[in-house]
Amino acid sequence: MINEVGKKGLDKYLDFCARHGNIDIDKARITTRAAIRNHNKPDSDKSEMVEMDNLMGQWYNSLSSGVPDYSVYESPYYFCETWLCW
Repeated sequence: MINEVGKKGLDKYLDFCARHGNIDIDKARITTRAAIRNHNKPDSDKSEMVEMDNLMGQWYNSLSSGVPDYSVYESPYYFCETWLCW
C-alpha cells in the first residue's frame, strides 16, 4: 500500500494511530517500514521488526497450545501490521 499512497499516507495513518493509542510514532514508523520491506522481500533484515516478531510469535505459540491469545490485538503496535493489510 505504501507504494500507492506513499510516505504521506503512512505518516497520516501513523499520526491518526498515535492520537488514539499510546505509541512511539518513530518506533512505529520504523517497524511499519521494516514490515513493508519484509513483505516485499522476505529474506530482508528483520532487526527493526522486534515488536511485530514478538506479536507473531505470541500468536503462533498460542495457536500451537490450542488457546488463541487474542491479546495480541491489544498491542499498540498491532496497527503496524494492519497497514500492510490495508
